[in-house]
Amino acid sequence: MWWELAWAATVLVATLLTVGGVVGWGLGLRGLWLYATAPVIAVPLVGGAAIIAPLAGVSWSILPVLALAGITGAVVWLVARRYGAVMPVSGAAGPRIAVALVIPAVIIAWQILGAIGSPENFSNTFDNVFHLNVVRFILDTGNASSLWVGHLTDHSGTAAFYPAAWHDVVSLVAQLSGTDSRVAVNAMTLVISAVIWPAGTVLLTRQLFGLNRAVLLSSGVLAAAFPTFPLLMMDYGVLYPYQLGVALVPATLAVTLRAVKVGSRHPSMPTWQSWLLLLGIIPGVLLAHPGAFVAWMAFTVPIATLLCVRALNRARGWATRVGVVGALLAYLAVGFVLLMVLRPSSGRDWPIELRVRGAVAEVLTGAVWYEVPAIAGVFLVICGVAWALVRRRPVATVTVAMLAVAVVLYIVVTALPYPHLRDALTGSWYNNRPRLAALLPLLAVPLGAYGAGATWVWIRSRQWTRDRARKAPRLVRRAVPVALLAAVCVTTQLPTISPVPAAVERAAESYRTSPSARLITSDELALIDRLDENVPADAVIVGSPWTGTALAYALADRRVVLPHMFTTTSAAEDEVLSTLNVATPGSATCAALLQTGVDYVLDFGTQEIHGASHVYPGLTSLDVSPALELVDQQGQAKLYRVVGC
Repeated sequence: MWWELAWAATVLVATLLTVGGVVGWGLGLRGLWLYATAPVIAVPLVGGAAIIAPLAGVSWSILPVLALAGITGAVVWLVARRYGAVMPVSGAAGPRIAVALVIPAVIIAWQILGAIGSPENFSNTFDNVFHLNVVRFILDTGNASSLWVGHLTDHSGTAAFYPAAWHDVVSLVAQLSGTDSRVAVNAMTLVISAVIWPAGTVLLTRQLFGLNRAVLLSSGVLAAAFPTFPLLMMDYGVLYPYQLGVALVPATLAVTLRAVKVGSRHPSMPTWQSWLLLLGIIPGVLLAHPGAFVAWMAFTVPIATLLCVRALNRARGWATRVGVVGALLAYLAVGFVLLMVLRPSSGRDWPIELRVRGAVAEVLTGAVWYEVPAIAGVFLVICGVAWALVRRRPVATVTVAMLAVAVVLYIVVTALPYPHLRDALTGSWYNNRPRLAALLPLLAVPLGAYGAGATWVWIRSRQWTRDRARKAPRLVRRAVPVALLAAVCVTTQLPTISPVPAAVERAAESYRTSPSARLITSDELALIDRLDENVPADAVIVGSPWTGTALAYALADRRVVLPHMFTTTSAAEDEVLSTLNVATPGSATCAALLQTGVDYVLDFGTQEIHGASHVYPGLTSLDVSPALELVDQQGQAKLYRVVGC
């Protein structure tokens, strides 16, 4: 039911605003700064509490999160009180900021709901097997630590650190709202896309270009205009944690700019306050997804360069100038080292897909990934670039440079024919085109908003415009900007001139469960839904994860031997997978079955998620095996009980 999704989303927003808001309020943040940074503050608190809780012997729930938020909030409040750092709020700007937030929230929510289709639907994609099962694993074990969740798929006991902030938050939503994990996941996607993302982009635009009404309102509209974020993250992957991480980057960039005194100085914020906030939220970006952290780091290069230029202009003497340049080079060196360290050890073998000119054409037309031009959005971005070149304001130049970083990375990952250089630059994102495509809107939105605002100011300043405005009725003068804003809203969402409808439809395909679905067909889902009737709660099921059987854990709360395609198995599990269909009393197979606790087998045929073939010898010819007994069947999907021992 839709009310369940609305309830889960409300719980999530309330949780993020409460947890992050306590600390933000204590730090002295108010207004848009408090609202937009609260989720960014909340994520490291949730992820940190998840790591601390098991070390303190506390089961996972909202309580350790509230405890950590309360302690942190009290500490920063005492510090802020000591130094009197409370941010003033501009009441006059409140309405325009509210409208700038509401417009994208409504439009993006409509897009997300159209893609999901139904509250209990789930993404029938490869990555979602892991994400859904990790949420179930957290709920079952009461442990949400990033040091623990890797044990779901690594049965050797040596699981590596896995940044699980997204899964931690989703598990809290499921606990607090009482909804199914599928609904909690969809609520998370909705809130990231319609609340966190536009709030961050409006804050970033406000920090870069101030409170100009046209700029702020345009930033809200444009936040919903480029489907490579957030919609592409639902269509491809599915890249839920990366979606969260990237959504945190705009607000993090805004804090970064404020800390180094680039952009607007209003409302006033002490430098120490900005730096304390920045140091507190960076771990959250990293815990959400390392790729998002590396993206933030890449976007800070133009900012660092501007600071270097400013310092050189103020410097007196060669020694000072050499020191300034040396500091910039040291920053770049540290960044390059992190670029090498924070990249996956495998999975970076994605090939180039276009020639350089094709990638450039995609960027210039806004037809990235979906092959439909984003005419209105790209036009405003081009206007922003043009005004930046004409006016030569440092902050606008830095914005263009940050967008150029995203563009260059996208062209490199899409088309650069030099594999070693390509891997060095984009390996942190798996050399994966969609992950870099998602970064383009981060700076396209504020730059396009700047283009819209500057163009509007220029038009209003023309003599012929002023003459006509004086003659026009007051109602007409007020209606014209509203009509223009509405026109931009509409043109950014129409088929043929906007990629948004195509993106929604593409994402919706992944959320449809049908007889021919790629991972879980409608028959297979029906069988999974009946597992609670046929399989005891403490039973263990084996089946090929490539055909979707792994989701019996997430969807039916029944343990499975292989909760993911890349599960590291034990010797006993290998024995079951190799010889289950020939099990006889007293055999090694029966000993392995006893050790692993396997009682049931799910057979979803041979259709695999990526059309490949991964054969487990012990799971073949099950219909003729005397070791098994058919318990339930829906179409070609079958459930067997092990009787051979």
